[in-house]
Amino acid sequence: MDRGTQSINNLLNYILFSIVPTLVDVGVAVVYFIIVFDIWFGLIVFTTMISYIYFTISVTEWRTKFRRSVLSRLALWVCPVGVTLLRLQAVVVY
Repeated sequence: MDRGTQSINNLLNYILFSIVPTLVDVGVAVVYFIIVFDIWFGLIVFTTMISYIYFTISVTEWRTKFRRSVLSRLALWVCPVGVTLLRLQAVVVY
């Protein structure tokens, strides 16, 4: 129960203090470029930021897939080795 509430708390803190300010900052930059320069500069900034966000999420998902694969293979290898070492230690003690 405590881990679940801590996870929700971390997620809300991350969204509230990291993602929302970044989106507001991008929005302010787009509006500033539209007002001061031209709508095309605002569209360039907006398109660049959307492309960056898409690229970041895509690479993160791609990397997470490989990381999970490696961790699952590592768990399959480490578990029998750990049990073997525990049995060996028990034999040495007795």
